[in-house]
Amino acid sequence: MQKDGVVSIWTANTQWSDDELREVTASKYSDDGDYLGSVFTNALSLDYVDDDFLEAEILAETDSITEALKGFSYESKILNEIAKKNLALEKAIDTAVLIYNYEFDGKNNPCAISNQSFFFLGSFRYL
Repeated sequence: MQKDGVVSIWTANTQWSDDELREVTASKYSDDGDYLGSVFTNALSLDYVDDDFLEAEILAETDSITEALKGFSYESKILNEIAKKNLALEKAIDTAVLIYNYEFDGKNNPCAISNQSFFFLGSFRYL
């Protein structure tokens, strides 16, 4: 659900191109302008997600959350919050999706999206 100051993070090892990730995360709209979601948001049954609050990146494969989140908005604040929870990646990833101002309830984890397993890392304060 929408919640100011909270970011929800998903990770995966997809071996996708940037274009493939963009296709999965791009919001679609009806001819009337109604929000239809994206492959990503629909697979997770997410409410409306403003494209301006979504960051998705293909990364160099890493098993370090610190390396994975380099360059994302609010990186240091998010990493501090992750450290407080003593979280680490369970396996190497090459894909990260962050949705800002959204708190996911953690259901449907892992979730198959376009034949890839996305894992919900958690929701964290970033403001």
